[in-house]
Amino acid sequence: MSISSSVAAAADPVQSSNRRPAWAAAGVVAGLAGIVGIQASTRVTAVYDESTAGDPVAIVNRLTEQRMLILVEHMGFAVAALALLVFAAGLARLSSCWPARPGWADRANRPRDAGRGDRNGHTGRSVRS
Repeated sequence: MSISSSVAAAADPVQSSNRRPAWAAAGVVAGLAGIVGIQASTRVTAVYDESTAGDPVAIVNRLTEQRMLILVEHMGFAVAALALLVFAAGLARLSSCWPARPGWADRANRPRDAGRGDRNGHTGRSVRS
């Protein structure tokens, strides 16, 4: 394979559109890591266990037994947070490629003219003067 053919293959839009963007995969990783973190956090029960209630030493001993769950929880949430940054950047980049709707922002940010009434012509004033 020559250099010119590999460059032409890389520039081919049909081939490049078949690849999944890395930011989309980061979104999937963020979701899965978040689920792992949530599941691990629900299994850390040292503080809520009735057998250790009111005994700080027993709570600390129970937490040392659940050390791996605490590490999995924190690592899951850290991976989810970092992957969400990549996902958000990719999503923002994708949304900047979408064509803008003409007049969309103008209608949303335009102040209402109280003297002209609403869109049906009602001014809010009574008919009697």
